[in-house]
Amino acid sequence: VFFANSPHYLMTQNGKTSADQKRQSNLKEECYKAYSDYLLVIVGYLYKNIVCKYNSQIKIRISPVNEPQWDWGGENSTQEGCHYEPKELGKFYDVFYSTLTAFNANNSTEFAMDIFESGNYRFGDRKSKVKSYIEEFAKYDWFDSLDTLSVHSYGTDLNKLSRTRFNNYIKNTYDGLNVSVSEYCVM
Repeated sequence: VFFANSPHYLMTQNGKTSADQKRQSNLKEECYKAYSDYLLVIVGYLYKNIVCKYNSQIKIRISPVNEPQWDWGGENSTQEGCHYEPKELGKFYDVFYSTLTAFNANNSTEFAMDIFESGNYRFGDRKSKVKSYIEEFAKYDWFDSLDTLSVHSYGTDLNKLSRTRFNNYIKNTYDGLNVSVSEYCVM
């Protein structure tokens, strides 16, 4: 999985890799396509010049957004990142998917879109809005082409109930869609 924490600072609202305010998207809407192209040029280069030298059979997934539900901004921001609300993230993924499809056709690659790198998939947490995000994505045609939703997990038994509830929700609501943990850390 190739992933980006933030859009390039030249494509952001404030010219930084995190927003000026918490829970504020920082990617300029007019840069959705440029950001998609930017990621695909980088991943295409790395795939062709590095990955293929070791194993060209690896399935490449590209995750253009990291943990969209987090605040990622404000005065005490400690990491680069970009917050997205469900509608704007669905809209961005739509542009990214179209750009990715064209890239694959033009370059004979089979890169896949990996979404949505959720760091918070707890149903009881009002900040999570996990159902709202997934319901928004499901409105787009590309959603049916996904085989996996990616999440991040921080902890062991503390999050077991959250992981189980989320996995059951996906299995029972979206037939054929799997859940993958793309980042794991015991904190």
